[in-house]
Amino acid sequence: MMTGPKLIFVDGIIGSGKSRLAQRLWLHLRKASVDAEWFAEPQVGHPLHDIGDLSAADASKALEIVYQAWRSFVGERRATSRVVLLDSTLLQTTARLFELFAIPQSEWQPVLAAMLKIAEPLSPVLIYLRPRSLDGFLEWVAETRGAEWCRYMESAFSHIGGLAGMKGYYAERLTQDLALIDALDLPSITLISDRYGWNERYAAACEFLDIDTPEPADAYPGDITRLADRYREPASGVSWKLEMFDGRLGFSAGDRPHLIHVEESRFVLEGRPLDAVFTLDADGYAECLRFSGPLRDDPLPGTEWYRVAE
Repeated sequence: MMTGPKLIFVDGIIGSGKSRLAQRLWLHLRKASVDAEWFAEPQVGHPLHDIGDLSAADASKALEIVYQAWRSFVGERRATSRVVLLDSTLLQTTARLFELFAIPQSEWQPVLAAMLKIAEPLSPVLIYLRPRSLDGFLEWVAETRGAEWCRYMESAFSHIGGLAGMKGYYAERLTQDLALIDALDLPSITLISDRYGWNERYAAACEFLDIDTPEPADAYPGDITRLADRYREPASGVSWKLEMFDGRLGFSAGDRPHLIHVEESRFVLEGRPLDAVFTLDADGYAECLRFSGPLRDDPLPGTEWYRVAE
């Protein structure tokens, strides 16, 4: 099924499809009985992101903490056969760390090279997704993700002009990313990402990774079925309807789907773990019967929650 890399970075600017591609690769590998692990960008417990409070550290101390997290991550996995997919870890999250601690851009490449040196035992590779053109791309992302996302980003980038400033920021990030990829000694492939051609991009990623012929995006309801069979209970509680949204599992909330992935006995929803119990209907859709987690008393804005009949 797969030989070679045990560490797959999937990176690109916002909205380029990093999580979607990483999730699809992860499902494909798992279906082929490969010991595969996917860490989404904001995920609680991420071995390289969720490393504690750095607010009291200076740049030198913060980098040493990051390097140690990499050493621990590689040390735990080098003796296993596990394939790990890291979403938005090498370039996007690291760039935010550099910006937070005002690390000059001239030092970005040496720091990334040091991280990759630590990761060498896992034979890392990079899949980078980029838009064909930035003209209209971020407007399309904003339209797709909806008003709630736009409000959040407007606030996050208010110091540089809101959404207009966000566009300028990601234009610069794209230029920086491509320059760093050229400078790093790392096997990589850059795929053009837009709203169409997902099967072709996925096939190119599989060929790069030496993965067998990919299956269509709707070939993975078995993940839901397996968990539903294992955790089905006659319980009542807060529920939602789960289904595939253009190749990713999610549930409708407000003006956009909230995308999730499945980890053993739980869902991970935008970085927040939810222990869930759910049933499966005849069409392969799942209905959650009970969940616990940070959202129990704090539903997302715009979400409609339904009670399951006794």
